[in-house]
Amino acid sequence: EDKTKLCGLSDKEVKDRTMEWLQKIVIGLSLCPFAERPLKEEKLDIQVVRGIDEDEILIKVAESMSHRAGHPGTSLVVAPDFSPNDFESYLSFFNVIENGVIKDLGLVGKVQVASFHPKFCFAEADSEDDVSNFTNRSPFPIFHVLREAEVTRAVHLLQGDPSLVWQRNVDLLEEMEESLGTELTIGILSGSHPASHESKVTLTDENVQAVTSILEENPA
Repeated sequence: EDKTKLCGLSDKEVKDRTMEWLQKIVIGLSLCPFAERPLKEEKLDIQVVRGIDEDEILIKVAESMSHRAGHPGTSLVVAPDFSPNDFESYLSFFNVIENGVIKDLGLVGKVQVASFHPKFCFAEADSEDDVSNFTNRSPFPIFHVLREAEVTRAVHLLQGDPSLVWQRNVDLLEEMEESLGTELTIGILSGSHPASHESKVTLTDENVQAVTSILEENPA
């Protein structure tokens, strides 16, 4: 039964909002080279796990990793109730998965897990509001499960340097901030604009053209 849980949204609403973020931000701005192909091929799976029980969340992520080890595609395990306003708590739990659970399950070299969070903040960021943090910000806490073989193929296309993706994304967001201003850029990246009633900024035709030009200057 699909009931509204702690975050105030039903499972369907969580999935819909996650998909909207994925299509408009992650794929729309070409922030991730691993998302568009699985989505087009219908090999992208979004799973919602409710509550704050770490064992239950861990089981769901472990099941997803074990499945992806033998099946092409990628999975997003969305935990909307789990420390949405506390990135450090989420990160501590994520590190347990990345540094321990993958090895315990014998999945080293088979799968990877990437972190996305509403309050994501790089350790080297100047501040929480640094626009570079938005490359990994999402509507909810998410554990992105990827197949190692697919990551390797994508990295090969990037001349063997995965940092090129991150640097391109940072350059893109910094150009957006310079062109559109901090408030509008963050509004777009946070998903609060233009569809959400929470938006306090207006995206004009001129703004849209500016974003389009910036994307053309920063191809994925």
